[in-house]
Amino acid sequence: MSCKRAAKAPESAFRFLEQEARIVAIDSICPHERNVNQADLGALLQSVEANGFYGFIVVQKSTGKILAGNHRWRTLRCPC
Repeated sequence: MSCKRAAKAPESAFRFLEQEARIVAIDSICPHERNVNQADLGALLQSVEANGFYGFIVVQKSTGKILAGNHRWRTLRCPC
């Protein structure tokens, strides 16, 4: 049995977008209306209380809509 190597993609096939990280007011961003994922916000809140909050919420700069982290945002907004 022989192994075939995948062809190496040309350098131009990769496109990296310029990114930046900033701290913004939680009220300045909003969840994306097309996010279909569901989460147990109670369990997520317990996890944040036990382990802390780390990582980023990814937001589209031009719209202020959350692309990744909708449930973490909802947990932080929880009036509990």
